[in-house]
Amino acid sequence: MARKQKKLGACSKYTGAKACASLTPSPDAVRIARLAELFHFYFQLISESVETMMNQENRINNFGEFWPYYLREHSTSGCRLLHFIGSTLGVICLILTIVMGNLWFIPLGFVLGYSFAWTGHFFVEHNKPATFQYPIWSFLADWKMWRIMLLGRMSEEMKRVRRAF
Repeated sequence: MARKQKKLGACSKYTGAKACASLTPSPDAVRIARLAELFHFYFQLISESVETMMNQENRINNFGEFWPYYLREHSTSGCRLLHFIGSTLGVICLILTIVMGNLWFIPLGFVLGYSFAWTGHFFVEHNKPATFQYPIWSFLADWKMWRIMLLGRMSEEMKRVRRAF
């Protein structure tokens, strides 16, 4: 009787799946590479913002100075609309937290709110969110803009600020 010859190559029925070599990266490796790219992108944005924040010569000193800057950073109606949607979802999550007593709605509100706002900056306005440089004033300005938009006075406010500055 002739013995069957063992197959030569990277994979055979005698080697386990872990021993098989593949030139195609696994889906996990692709996901990890994409996450690393995103991390690098966001880390760059944050580190640039921290550098700017440390440069005290360019710092805005009060909310009155910040508001025109904030509106310039939100010059397109698409970006402002995404902020409005995100803030409204945040309010809904806050109400749900109070009504249902489920505290998980609070972080959900922040995630939804900032996801919509940052999408507006990165993909519509093509700039960095003011949150990185002026987190408290940016948060307050978000709600001021939300209120003005709710009242239907945003175009008037944009014109007023453009004339003044």
